[in-house]
Amino acid sequence: MTPRPAPLEIAYEPSLPDDPVYTGALAHGRQVERLAAALFRELAPLHRLDGVWEARLCAAARLHDIGWVEGRKKHHKTSMRLIETAPALGPDEAERPLVALLARHHRRAWPSRRHRRFAALSGKDRKCVLRLAALLRLADALDYSRQGLVESLSARIGKKKVELCLRSKAPCLEEMRRTGVKGDLFEAEFGKKLCCSCLPQ
Repeated sequence: MTPRPAPLEIAYEPSLPDDPVYTGALAHGRQVERLAAALFRELAPLHRLDGVWEARLCAAARLHDIGWVEGRKKHHKTSMRLIETAPALGPDEAERPLVALLARHHRRAWPSRRHRRFAALSGKDRKCVLRLAALLRLADALDYSRQGLVESLSARIGKKKVELCLRSKAPCLEEMRRTGVKGDLFEAEFGKKLCCSCLPQ
C-alpha cells in the first residue's frame, strides 16, 4: 500500500503588482493549483512523491502564467525568469529554482538535458521534475477555457491506462480535448494511456 503524501510543508503567497494581467494570471493560476493538488493526491501511487514536492507543484501552478505580463510569446520562459528573480513572488531562495523550472515546463518543450537548468539537477530531482511537469501540464489543460469549469476530479489507475473522471459545472469539451494534447508527457513518463471523461453537475 502506497503511503499518503505528507502535508504541505512550504507555503507560498505571492505579492504581485496591481496589474490586470497579473490578476488574471493569478486567478487562473489558483484554479490550476487546485487541480494540480487534486491530481497529485489522486495519482500518488504513480508518482510516489512527498508533500515538499506537492508544495513545489502548487507554487509553480499558481505562478505558471505570470509571464503573460510581457506577452504570450515565450511566456513560460518569462514566468521562469520572474520566479527566479523576484523574491516577492513567494518561494524562498532555495526553492525558487525548482518552482521556476516547473513553471517553465507547463507548456511547449518537455524537460530535457538539453536545457541547462534541468541538466544541472541531480538524477533524482530530474525524475521528480519530469513527473510534476506532467501533472502541471494536465492541470493547466483542465482550465483551458479559464472559466473554472472543472470543480473536482478523481482518477482510476489501471494496468495500462489512467482515467481522469471530471465533475464540472458545465460541459468541458475543450478541457478534455486539451488534456489529450498536453497529456503526452504524462503518458511517456508513466507508461500508461490517459483517458478523460466529464460529468457535468
